[in-house]
Formats: sequence, C-alpha cells, structure tokens
Amino acid sequence: MAKAKQFVFLLLSLFFLTAGLIAGLYFDSPPSAKELAVQVSKSVRREIESARNEASRLQKLPVGSPSWQNAENSFFLIDSLKVLEWTRHDFLPDLRLVQETFSLKLLQVAQGSFLVRKWPVHGSQFLLLVLPLQKDFKIVNNYLSPEWNASIFPAHVQIVDPAGEGEAINLEDGRCIFKIRKPVGQPDENTLNLVGLLSITLSIISFLIFAVTVLRRWH
Repeated sequence: MAKAKQFVFLLLSLFFLTAGLIAGLYFDSPPSAKELAVQVSKSVRREIESARNEASRLQKLPVGSPSWQNAENSFFLIDSLKVLEWTRHDFLPDLRLVQETFSLKLLQVAQGSFLVRKWPVHGSQFLLLVLPLQKDFKIVNNYLSPEWNASIFPAHVQIVDPAGEGEAINLEDGRCIFKIRKPVGQPDENTLNLVGLLSITLSIISFLIFAVTVLRRWH
C-alpha cells in the first residue's frame, strides 16, 4: 500500500508537468494591451488612408451620381444641417455634433463609438466619414451584443477618450485619437503564464515528495 502511495505522487508530478507544458506550448497567449494598441494603431491608419483616397474621388462627383453607392465606407455629403448625398445609412450622427471645425475626432454616443473625419467641399458643404469602431444595441442579450469593427480590432477592448487612461492609439504624426483598455476579467498573458508556472511548481513538489518517500523506504 505504501509503495502504491509513492507512485501516486509520481503520477501527479507527470500530470502537472504535462499540464504546464500544454499551457506554455499549445495555448496562444493573448496580446498585451500595449501589443494590442500597436496593432490597432496600424489598422486605424490603414482604414483612414483608404477612406482618404475614396473621399478624394467622392468630392469630384455631382449630387445624385450613381457612383456614390459604389463607395466602401460610410460617407455623407452635408450642407449645414441637411444631408445631400450618402453612401450608407447604417448610422448618421446628430449633425449638430459635427458642425464645429475639426479634421478627425472620436465620437461616442448611445449607438457606440465612431471615428468621424471631415473634409470641406465648398461654402457650407462638407464630406463626412463615419468609421465605426464599436456599435452598441439598446438591448444586450445572448443574441444582441456590442459589435467591434473586425478590420480594426483583433480582440474586444474598451474604447476610451484620448484624455482618459489606457494605451494610446496614434496616427502617423503621433497624435492620439483614442485609447483602449482590455476589459476587466479578460484573461491576459500574465494569467496564462501563472497557470503554467503553477502547474510546473506542483509537478516539482509532487516529484520531491515521491523522491523523499522512496529514499526513506530505501533507508
């Protein structure tokens, strides 16, 4: 019976060693907040550059041209508080929120978080890009939950105002347009490393107990 108990510790040692190796080798560690911010910054720059090229083409189109409907991004041609033309109608912000002079800014409203980019056309007319970052629904359940722009975010994050705390999302000129934080409770790299470390530690302890019991029996 005593000999069987000895081998229980040996089996436990092998089990925890295997668990530790699996945790370290076969489970991809999620990116840290800083690594995630670097990826998101690159994606945002790419999307803005693509939209800028498309905006240059749309600014040359007359109102009512069928070519407006061929645009990939969400654009609105606005004259003061009147919408003259659009490419999509998924979400149009309150036009009173985009009347001031700006180039690019974060817009956070009840419907979600968006980047809005503004190009003057002529007179009081301007072209407005609405780039969705994350969309919210009035009711959140198993079927309706917040949606993140998959072309920008490789993982779900909290989008924060540039003045808030978090990892900065910067443009090429170094200007911060918003910040991100990993949601509370989301496993990170440190958590997975801790699981692997704990498994290896338990493996060593179990093996030491096995070795001590064997040596005592021999002695």
